[in-house]
Amino acid sequence: LATASPMSGWNLWEKVLWALGKSKHNLCFKIIFFVLIVLFSPLLLVFVLLLPCILRWSVDRLPQPSGDHQVGTVECEWNLDVADVKNKVRLFYPAVAHESEQQGVSWLPYPHDLYASAYVSAGGLPTFVSRYFTSILCSIKMPIFENASLASTSVRFPVILFSHGLYGCSTTYSAVCSDLASHGFIVVAVEHKDGSAAFTHTSQDNHTMTYQPPPAEWVQFRHTQLAHRVDEFNGALRRLSELNYDPSSIFYDKIDLKLVAAVGHSFGGATAVSCARLVDPLSPVAESTPLLPFAIVGFDPWLEPVPLQSLQRVRSPVLFVNTKSLTYPKNTNPVNVIFNAIVSIPNMFGLFVEITETRHQDQSDLPALMYGMMRVLALSGKRNPKESLQISSDLCRVFLLKSMVENSHQQYEREGLWDAAMDKMIETGNASVDSLLVHAWVSKGGVHEDRLFQNTE
Repeated sequence: LATASPMSGWNLWEKVLWALGKSKHNLCFKIIFFVLIVLFSPLLLVFVLLLPCILRWSVDRLPQPSGDHQVGTVECEWNLDVADVKNKVRLFYPAVAHESEQQGVSWLPYPHDLYASAYVSAGGLPTFVSRYFTSILCSIKMPIFENASLASTSVRFPVILFSHGLYGCSTTYSAVCSDLASHGFIVVAVEHKDGSAAFTHTSQDNHTMTYQPPPAEWVQFRHTQLAHRVDEFNGALRRLSELNYDPSSIFYDKIDLKLVAAVGHSFGGATAVSCARLVDPLSPVAESTPLLPFAIVGFDPWLEPVPLQSLQRVRSPVLFVNTKSLTYPKNTNPVNVIFNAIVSIPNMFGLFVEITETRHQDQSDLPALMYGMMRVLALSGKRNPKESLQISSDLCRVFLLKSMVENSHQQYEREGLWDAAMDKMIETGNASVDSLLVHAWVSKGGVHEDRLFQNTE
């Protein structure tokens, strides 16, 4: 697959910020920055004085889940059998909340102030801004219910293992995770302890880890992290299996452990692809029976670090939902490898689409929370970020439902217009939705790329 540079389709302001960011250690950057400070110092003073009000005013609420179920959540600390430490894991699940239960759960994991400080530090914000930002991040709530009762249905709930990207944590993608849970999925958001999270802390073993920058020769470093992340996914499945067979658990006999999907954003998308073979949590440890994910979904996946053999091992339906940011040759060529690996499998399908006018972070919660600031920093596209999140979640949901139904799980029902649009994209490559571009697809006729990158934003 070939395409233009990562900056194709960017506006002038985004290109300037990108160029300055790339040259931030150069003398030219320092001179330009100093001149701008001198020229705009009066405006800067006014901005600093008004900063607390601006920050408070600019933060929005997270979108409400769109499904029929209310959403419950619980923060766990599990031993995932990887090293001698625990991992923080956030569960999102279909729930029934009583009238006495109050909606609203802290967006940041506990301890909130330390996670907030880590986010602020990762953003490179000045010290005088950090204090305000930390308090604002700590005040954000997810519109879901803590420890609510599990919803009751006639079928067991399928599972989504969700992997965060670099600098993320277990709640960075709470909008998408909550929305999927409201439609009947149990979402297991693992906070990885591979050095990719901005900050992660578990209280039970008092273990903390911050982001670890890669070395100059980063390929093997990322390979090691991917292997670590897959091991953590397998550990999370084992803990989830224990809950499913524990009569005292609200999840007792309610989880379909044969229906496990791997989903992730950015480096988490690379993790999902690397999960081509999970381990069946019901198999004896000595045997390690493979568990094939019923589907793999990557939100703007960073595929460069995925080893070739992992790409070639994919044997599941695959959906890639990209933004303009990561649609460039080195990152899209692996899609060809994956699609060619699955095309010969009977009844297999795959889809690679782009949501127009979006940027890499638009599939996380951050643009939905503070769109104005993210837009100014060229970290969000023109499209309303809440709309982008809903499109991402809808695509993921209908693709998973299609995968389940076509995999002989007829107890699950497909739904509405999105399903017709999904079928049309996979069969013909035509996107009947204005916000989408179809770049490549796999259907019974083979791998198709004839529409690839013919349109741009």
